[in-house]
Amino acid sequence: MKRKLGTRCLYCLLGPFAIGLFLGALFWVGDSIYGYVAFAARVRFLLFEQPLSLWDSFWARIPPHDLYIRVAFIVVAMVSALIVSIFLLRRSQAQERISFQASLLDAVNEAVIVTDPSGEIMYWNPAAERLYGWSQSEAIGQNIADVTVPAISQEMANEIMGKLRSGMTWTGEFECRRRDGTIFEAYVSDTPIYNIKRELAAIIGLSTDITERRQMELRLRQAQKLESIGTLASGVAHEINNPLMGMMNYAELARDRIDDVKAQGYLDEAKIEGRRIAKIVSSLLSFAAPQSEEHSPARVRDIVEQAMSLVRSHIKRSQIDLRVDIPTDLPNVRCRSGQIMQVIINLLTNAVDALNARYDGFHEDKQLVLSARLVSASGGDRAEICVEDYGKGIEAAALDRIFDPFYTSKCRTKGTGLGLSISYGIAQEHGGRLVADSVEGEYTRFSFTLPTA
Repeated sequence: MKRKLGTRCLYCLLGPFAIGLFLGALFWVGDSIYGYVAFAARVRFLLFEQPLSLWDSFWARIPPHDLYIRVAFIVVAMVSALIVSIFLLRRSQAQERISFQASLLDAVNEAVIVTDPSGEIMYWNPAAERLYGWSQSEAIGQNIADVTVPAISQEMANEIMGKLRSGMTWTGEFECRRRDGTIFEAYVSDTPIYNIKRELAAIIGLSTDITERRQMELRLRQAQKLESIGTLASGVAHEINNPLMGMMNYAELARDRIDDVKAQGYLDEAKIEGRRIAKIVSSLLSFAAPQSEEHSPARVRDIVEQAMSLVRSHIKRSQIDLRVDIPTDLPNVRCRSGQIMQVIINLLTNAVDALNARYDGFHEDKQLVLSARLVSASGGDRAEICVEDYGKGIEAAALDRIFDPFYTSKCRTKGTGLGLSISYGIAQEHGGRLVADSVEGEYTRFSFTLPTA
């Protein structure tokens, strides 16, 4: 860098002198020719008392006043060239500084937008192109409100512009609009820029997409909520278990003390229902229990049965024809059973909602199939669990987005949009896959694969 600057300074010094000498030489030659052919040649003849040649006029016998004029011209030319060179150098340096500063703004990951006081865009960096979808050539010259501000934020945008024009800075979260019309939340920092007359010259704004951060915050809150629900469920399950065991023991004692066969049958049914409640409580405890870091071998059939014990009554109330096909010889899988239960419960719940959305009440086509099988893959055998329903199906345009966080086709009171996203993450964390296949108005099939133990 220093060598480059030194070379540039040397050029700055030598350049003006070279230009001045060149201009002086041109003047010298021109004046010599003029002096030879002009009337002044006769005057020189009288002064020197002999004929004057072109060489005499050029160099050998220059009249003193001509010599002074020529030397003065050379000096003036060199000084003028030096002044012009310094001016051009400073202008070049200023342009380089501006270009360097612009390159710095271009390299910033945040969207940087500069507008004039009326809101007309003057600068639009590459990050702004990526964030908003407008190219620099398309954005510059447009009003910022027409490019980035959705209708729902127009009133707030007017308030912000009023504050900026009064000299205040503004920082906060703001809903912005991309070129395709999608709305996203951004963290925006706007600062007014003044000229030397203390007049508002421009407004520079930095925008950062905080959608992912907000999603993480919502996920964290949802996880905390689920943790609280799990703690509550665990506590309730333990509270149910103790009196339940007492009821079953009392039913056993009562059965042994009576001879009425019909009454004994009732008590046997009570014990059966008690064991069913105990099984549900056990499944609830398994679902709510904290998961260890280690994956352990587990039977797919056992996991499915535990999940079914928690949703079977919901399926029954919805008058759905449930078909379960889980082979007994299916190999074990290495997993966290509680998390796999969570995936199955979520898929079954979604299937029930889809069937209820298509059929109100009983219908012969209101069917739900839960099956499992062994499939071969390049990385080894895998257990595949399928949940298939014949409900309303999924739109083709939405099929690629169903695993996105917070995407849901349900109303907000019925779904958070996190179920499939969490299930997808669990599948990946277990080294498996969760894929969806659907035809709108016909069926939806979710396939969940897990490596075998």
